[in-house]
Amino acid sequence: MIRTIGGIEKPHACCIGRPQRIYVTAGSRRCEDFRRTSYNRLSSVKLLEDADSIGYDPTTKYLYIDTGAMSIRPIDAQRRRHDRGQNCDIKIDATLLRRWLSRVGPEIYVNNKAKNQVDVIDGTTGSSRQLARHQADNVAIAFDETNHRLFVACRSGQIVVFDTQTGNGACRPPITRGGRYDV
Repeated sequence: MIRTIGGIEKPHACCIGRPQRIYVTAGSRRCEDFRRTSYNRLSSVKLLEDADSIGYDPTTKYLYIDTGAMSIRPIDAQRRRHDRGQNCDIKIDATLLRRWLSRVGPEIYVNNKAKNQVDVIDGTTGSSRQLARHQADNVAIAFDETNHRLFVACRSGQIVVFDTQTGNGACRPPITRGGRYDV
C-alpha cells in the first residue's frame, strides 16, 4: 500500500479520471474528487444515497455514477457538477449491478441483474437497448474493446462472453459457482 485516503464515509467505488484526479463515490451521498499526487480533497458533488460504481469517459470528460435509484447520473468532471438539468439521469428499467464504459464510443454496458440481461445505453442521448439476454445470475462484467467481447460473470457457474457487435453469445466457460466475482 502506498497511501490511504481517509475521511470518506462509506466508500463504495473509485476511478482514475481526468489527469491527476481520483474520484470516489460514497454511501454518504457524495462523489469526492482528490488530487492524484497529493491525495488532497478538491471538491465534492452531492448524490443520492447508495451511489455506487463510477466510470470516467475521457472523450466527454463526464463521470457516470450508478445512483442506487435505478439510474446513472452524468457529472461534468471539469466543472464538478451535475449540470444537464434536474431530470437528466439516465433511467434504467431495473436495479443495475455493474456497468462498463466504452473508451471508443458513447456506449455504457449495463449489467441488468434483475432481468438477467446486458443493456447498452448511449451516454450521449440516454437511449437504451438490450444487447443480450441470458439465463444466469450475472454479477460482474468486463469489456475487451479491441475484440468486441463483453464478459459477464455469473453466480450460476459460468462466464457468458458476448460479441458486442452482434449480441451473440461467443462462449460460456465454467467458473466456480456462487461466489462474488470481479472480472
